[in-house]
Amino acid sequence: MGGTGIHSDLDEMPTEMPIRFEAGTPNDASFAGLTSALKWQKDNPFDPDELNNKIERLSSGLIEAGAKVVRISSPRTPVVSFTLPGVETEEAGEILFKSFDIVCRTGLHCAPLIHSFLETGPQGNIRFSLSRFTTEEEVDYALSAIRSVLE
Repeated sequence: MGGTGIHSDLDEMPTEMPIRFEAGTPNDASFAGLTSALKWQKDNPFDPDELNNKIERLSSGLIEAGAKVVRISSPRTPVVSFTLPGVETEEAGEILFKSFDIVCRTGLHCAPLIHSFLETGPQGNIRFSLSRFTTEEEVDYALSAIRSVLE
């Protein structure tokens, strides 16, 4: 009732088509944003193999540094979860942020029951999230930071 688009004085939508289904102002800004995003995606195709290689390199590097990594087989999301021996997860997150400007998530991640299965309870784990924009240099930097925390 009301808000009937071009016939604002009516209580109900007009009967003529197509304006019967065109209540209010179209969300042109969102359509333009979606169009731009789809064009960008087409012009910048995503390479899942490249991202998976970075995930595997990060996981392997963490293991080599001494971290206990939650191993996930493919297909997978670009998330790497791990713990550091002798370092509380909250403390590790604080060190990574304050000393290395690395933002990560620590703790139970709103899923406390899985940590019994992963044997990471009660403190949870540390989580790095990668994306199509993650660079090789950032992977190297994260690994270097983890080695420094473990020294």
